[in-house]
Amino acid sequence: MTAAETWISDLAAIHPGDRIEIWDEFYEHYVGTVGQVAPHLGVLWILEAGTGVRRLFPFEDCRMRPAPLALAA
Repeated sequence: MTAAETWISDLAAIHPGDRIEIWDEFYEHYVGTVGQVAPHLGVLWILEAGTGVRRLFPFEDCRMRPAPLALAA
């Protein structure tokens, strides 16, 4: 199993600057860079890749894993 296939089970393991995928059930919804993490609140904010929109996610309501980096063309 590669790092990109490992689901994150602890919000404290996520840090600003990490690139992650946010999944709901079986579908990838967002990919972005972590901006802030609030483990005591159970939430994190990401900057969505492509749009730069800042989004808030409750950790318990979705699945997360490290996102693979895009390869240079």
